[in-house]
Amino acid sequence: MREYEAADRSADATVAPVDKQTAPTAAKLSVPIWLDRSAGWAWRLLLIGAVGVAVLWIFSLIRLAVVPFLIATMFAAALQPPIEWLCKHRIPRNLAVVLVFVLSLVLLVGPAAFAVQSAAVELSHVDDDYARVRAEIDRWLIEGPIGLSREEIIKAEETIRDSAIGGIRRFGSSRGSAILSLASGALLLLVLTFLFAKDGSAMWNTATRGVNSSRRKAINEAGSAAIQVMASYARAIFTTGFIDAVLIGLGLWVLGVPLVVPLMILTFIAALFPVVGAVTAGLAATAVALILVGPSTAIWVAGWSLVVQQLEGNVVMPLVMGRTVNIHPAIVLLSLTAGATLAGLAGAFLGVPVVAAGMAAIAAFSQARVKASDLPPVSP
Repeated sequence: MREYEAADRSADATVAPVDKQTAPTAAKLSVPIWLDRSAGWAWRLLLIGAVGVAVLWIFSLIRLAVVPFLIATMFAAALQPPIEWLCKHRIPRNLAVVLVFVLSLVLLVGPAAFAVQSAAVELSHVDDDYARVRAEIDRWLIEGPIGLSREEIIKAEETIRDSAIGGIRRFGSSRGSAILSLASGALLLLVLTFLFAKDGSAMWNTATRGVNSSRRKAINEAGSAAIQVMASYARAIFTTGFIDAVLIGLGLWVLGVPLVVPLMILTFIAALFPVVGAVTAGLAATAVALILVGPSTAIWVAGWSLVVQQLEGNVVMPLVMGRTVNIHPAIVLLSLTAGATLAGLAGAFLGVPVVAAGMAAIAAFSQARVKASDLPPVSP
């Protein structure tokens, strides 16, 4: 009997131990592999979505600080080339920053003030033309193919007037806070632009000082790529806006369309919003020509606007911006929409450069990490 028990113990000892890590559990066997992988991706995507929602919520709380910060970063980056040029010619950096900053303000505020004054003068002479053209439009609406009655026209005008008055009243109720927010944002923008232009590099070095040295180079390259994209975008967008405004104004002046200066201002502002802005400015100029001059002139204005848009997209933008900012028009439209949803007009203005800078930063960071991984190990 003892011999049999010893034999049983020796047989049990010869059995190979089961690897608990490789043995499938009942739960694993009961769940298909595709469902297991889908569940893994699902909770990761949910986590990413939760983080994104948290970021957007925080952005909504500090929007009045984030928007001036981003615009100041872009403007300060655009001012670096003339600052560096002055520094190379033995001008102290602080003095160079002050000179470039003040000159930029003069170049922006001076023409803007002149344009606004000229626009006010032109708008004051539109009453007679407006009354004449309005009478012609009313006669066409009544006697033309539409065949509206005088009562229907008056009712439509009252509806439009009531909507406009309601919007003005809603703005008036919050006018004080809106003006205060705008003034504080503008002041913060000016101060941050000056400080970033003066000490931007030192601020960046301080912010990345605690980063691991193995990743600091990749982060520096990513930041440099993002700043370069934002600077190129700022210079390009203002240059193309100025060229578009001059060309549109020249065409309107030749065709005898009134309100040339206001339409030039609108064209310059609209150029800050790619794709959408050019179409909006062209439609506005065509509408003014149609209402105040006539349909034949409006057709010429529409054609000239298309020529200017093609010249901007195929000649001016590639020359000014080069290949630094190269994103698909669909991404441009999505960026404009998302930015406008988050922060209004300022967000629409920032949407494209922020997305382009983010894409450039990710690409530069990835390339830097790949180069670092390809380097041979350092011998002790």
